[in-house]
Amino acid sequence: MNKIYRTSICGRLLGALMLAAALCCHFQAGAKMTYKLNDTVRTGFNALDYVLQKPLGSPVFENKRFGDHFFMSAGAGFSMTSLHSRPGLRLDYSFGDWVTPVHGWRLNFDLGATSVGSGYPYHFFGSVSADYLMNFTTLLRGYRPGRWFELIGGLGVEYQRVRLKEGGWGNEIGVRASMQA
Repeated sequence: MNKIYRTSICGRLLGALMLAAALCCHFQAGAKMTYKLNDTVRTGFNALDYVLQKPLGSPVFENKRFGDHFFMSAGAGFSMTSLHSRPGLRLDYSFGDWVTPVHGWRLNFDLGATSVGSGYPYHFFGSVSADYLMNFTTLLRGYRPGRWFELIGGLGVEYQRVRLKEGGWGNEIGVRASMQA
């Protein structure tokens, strides 16, 4: 009983101290404020003057124009949908642009053939996708063009046109997430 009584007194004292600190901060902040909120006549600031201005650029990409930091990549390789499937072939081509040292975009075009199992025929496909890119290395360690290794993440959407085993064509839409070294 005595322990419970001491705990409630400590709680009340702690609550009273926090209330006193909050009141002191409130009155202190009120004493320093000389203008009313949204008083644009006295302060001379109106946010509508700045709404349609071009946003500040990155100091590294200060005079950035479309295609200044353009990149292209191409690839070819084998792909498998499972351990029991036959290997298929995949070809891809992508291009994009870095808008800032950290943020960019990319368009991908893929062609290929894949099989769902060893006894199944190949499915042929073509796809197009669009990705948002974020350079995690530049975000955390700063921009350095001569860097040998960077870790880039991507989020995007993909549309794929697939030839089905019955001979018809099908459509697939998906969301993709990637990590590229």
